[in-house]
Amino acid sequence: MLGAKRRRVKPASQPPARFPHRRLTFGAIRIICAGMDEPIAVSPLWLEYSGLPRHLNEAVRAGAWPVFKKLVELDCQQNAIPDIIEAAAADLAEWTGLKADAVSKILAKLRSAKYVAGYIADHPEEVSLFQIQIPLRTPRTPAETIRDSGKAFFHPGMRLRYGYPLDAPPDDETRLQQVVDLYFNHISMRMNSFILDELRMVARRFSLESARGVFGRAALNETRSLAWAIRELVKERRGDGENTGE
Repeated sequence: MLGAKRRRVKPASQPPARFPHRRLTFGAIRIICAGMDEPIAVSPLWLEYSGLPRHLNEAVRAGAWPVFKKLVELDCQQNAIPDIIEAAAADLAEWTGLKADAVSKILAKLRSAKYVAGYIADHPEEVSLFQIQIPLRTPRTPAETIRDSGKAFFHPGMRLRYGYPLDAPPDDETRLQQVVDLYFNHISMRMNSFILDELRMVARRFSLESARGVFGRAALNETRSLAWAIRELVKERRGDGENTGE
């Protein structure tokens, strides 16, 4: 059986006859959308002026920019401060107009190139976990982008999202070490940078109690697979797609 399934996107309801200006709060930024009273996708504009779109499409893989931009939009929608997001490759394919197998390859390339950290599910219908790597590597730095864009909406001193390191929560390393110990004790002694990124996501996304339970089941079932454990944690948290609490 496949793991946690993606949720189908519900069609938008009929828009009202009049379209007032809508004031949205995005983190600490307020955005006024003229003539719109409907859900919108938001992403930091500086990324489009940083040279990143062409760089991702040419250096990572064709189609990498629209996939990455959609991950950014999801992060901006779900997290006031950049954090972990959940998405299925099949949904990303639907939203970007690309084929699901192409999206899966792009996600793997983005992870290998260190633009995102993440757990990539085996099947496109299953939920994967991602986090934008910060500070994000862009052809032009945030300061260069502000200086060279010539746009009035950028000004020196702006703290652009993804452009600068964030302070980790004080208990991050302690929780990570506990999850690493669970992994070593119950699943495998194998370790590399990608596994460490996945374990860091487990530590931040799921309770230690849930991790103990799932990793313990992995040992009982002699399942030496971190991917299986993360898939089970996602299913448990989302109620297998029926009740996500989002």
